[in-house]
Amino acid sequence: MKPTIGMVLGTRPEVIKLAPLILRLRDAGWCRDLTVISGQHGDLARQALADWGLDASNMPPLPTGHADPLELVDILASRLRALIAPLDLSIALVQGDTATALAGARAAATLGIPVGHVEAGLRTYDLANPYPEEMYRQAIALIAQLHFAPTTISEQNLLGEGIGTEQIAVTGNTVVDALLQRGPPLPATRTCQPLALVTLHRRELVPNLASVLEGLRRVLETNRDLRLLLPLHPNPTFAAPLRAGLGQHPRVSIVAPMAHSEFLELLPQVSVVITDSGGVQEEAATLGVPLVIVRRVTERPEVLENGRSMIAGFEPSAIQDAVARVRALGPAPDYSCVLGDGSAAMRIEQRLRLFLRA
Repeated sequence: MKPTIGMVLGTRPEVIKLAPLILRLRDAGWCRDLTVISGQHGDLARQALADWGLDASNMPPLPTGHADPLELVDILASRLRALIAPLDLSIALVQGDTATALAGARAAATLGIPVGHVEAGLRTYDLANPYPEEMYRQAIALIAQLHFAPTTISEQNLLGEGIGTEQIAVTGNTVVDALLQRGPPLPATRTCQPLALVTLHRRELVPNLASVLEGLRRVLETNRDLRLLLPLHPNPTFAAPLRAGLGQHPRVSIVAPMAHSEFLELLPQVSVVITDSGGVQEEAATLGVPLVIVRRVTERPEVLENGRSMIAGFEPSAIQDAVARVRALGPAPDYSCVLGDGSAAMRIEQRLRLFLRA
């Protein structure tokens, strides 16, 4: 009988990063895969699944009443335990640092099912930055039996926490697989629109949002050719302040959340990305797009290696300076392999086969 691998997901980033692995496992033929959906991101995750040709018909309704991150984990863990219990899984895979990932790991562990963590070992060692994701990641590491580290930096973090070498596989990040499979090919000659693509959504940004908006206004003042495109995140905390702070500016467009395929089509064409998103950091760095990170620290230090990426923090002058510096460098001529070579799903599949002795 073939082993059964449960793919636990519920947010759009999880779909994007697990889809290449789901398709790889289906092509491999030695196992069954079952997708277990938490419902954390509702329509965004449903759209992302459809983009990959994956079924979202069993997606449960979005949980409500979960302003507290730990409360959300408890709600999702209870839901996922009920979904996983009858499936007879050989292993459950969770991805990244979401509430669904921690809830899925907890649910599987209480059922005696081994857990594999895709994108393991990312660390800031500061529980407030990012919050609650750093806490989620460290908690998942205590539960998982297999740790799929995207880079050697992630591997060293895990080893330093006492996780055995035999439990870790350095695979690359599946975001690169997704980019190479679904993103547009880079043109032979890179030309960029005078456009800044801005994404903001993190909890720790909220008390600093006024400062960041002032930084963006200064960017517009000193870059008279530049337009800002700001797709709204579903987090309602940000919509009103963003519209109030930037919505009336003639060179700012605040738009609805973009489909991931549409986002990837645009990303290589912009002159700078300004973001607090981990996934957008990865995509921009892989595509060689100048990148400004509006956070105090990144758990993805690899993205800084290309020289076109900077951590700006929240101060207006620092954001203004960082945009000027990375924009002056222009885009890289080709893909960066600092986060992987597009074969992460293959390496994960091979390690799973060894673990399950299939």
